[in-house]
Amino acid sequence: MKIEDLEIQNKVQELLLNRLEDLAWSYFDLDLNEAYDDFEYCHDDGMMLDFFRSITRTQFDTFEYKGNFSEAEILRILFTIIKSNPHFMNDVLMRLFDINEIKNESESDQGKLGKFNEKDRQRRNSVYKKKIREGHRDLLDNVVILAEGDSWFEFPRVYLKIDPVKDILDWMIEDEKYAVYSLAAGGDWLSNIFHSGEYIEELPKVSPDVFMLSGGGNDLVGGNRLATMVINPKLQKQRSVSEDLFLRRLFDKRKNNEDKRIELYFRRVLYFSKSLICAVFCFSI
Repeated sequence: MKIEDLEIQNKVQELLLNRLEDLAWSYFDLDLNEAYDDFEYCHDDGMMLDFFRSITRTQFDTFEYKGNFSEAEILRILFTIIKSNPHFMNDVLMRLFDINEIKNESESDQGKLGKFNEKDRQRRNSVYKKKIREGHRDLLDNVVILAEGDSWFEFPRVYLKIDPVKDILDWMIEDEKYAVYSLAAGGDWLSNIFHSGEYIEELPKVSPDVFMLSGGGNDLVGGNRLATMVINPKLQKQRSVSEDLFLRRLFDKRKNNEDKRIELYFRRVLYFSKSLICAVFCFSI
């Protein structure tokens, strides 16, 4: 179902961004592995239109949901729309990383860290250029890679005789099968990577067989974000397994784990904020 109606496009974006009022579901309360193993796309255009008609614009220029579709039906409609209109995801990503909403300066290109990142990139990319000049692409099994990301891909050397940490790209560069062109920088953020768009310019130049991306750590804990993920026990009530749906389902999934550290995990997770509990549950299913 191709969608040209701008009103429906806006509704899809609000749904993907989870910004609809009175919608009785949450991304983080879904177990896609268990509930949607036999997922089927929606083939009823009338049903999809009825769903979007149930999403109405309020006087405050936001959307609210007044329908009776089940969680499974909503997901089926949503995934069907995305499959037919993949460009919707581009618009959503741009909104997620809008410069007016998110600070996009990771400082990975500044100070000593920036110098170490730049020197290491130059060293690595000189190896890449040498391989390409020597006919790397001529061999059938060889692979050309463009890599963008954070310290998983770029843990910069401090120019000691021995590299103290071998990151993922270090191992790949040593393999003659791979020619790796790196844009990665230790300490970078995904939001900065998407905002700067350096990889967009390099993709047609390098024409890689594989594009690799790493990130997420600094986006979560940088800029004092970690403080929003935990509860201050002196100011806030500790979470309760009996009262918290997400926490209870998380515990149920882990209670039979034989790892001796699981008890410590349970004690610590009680101090996670609601948003982090939701994310932990989402990534654990």
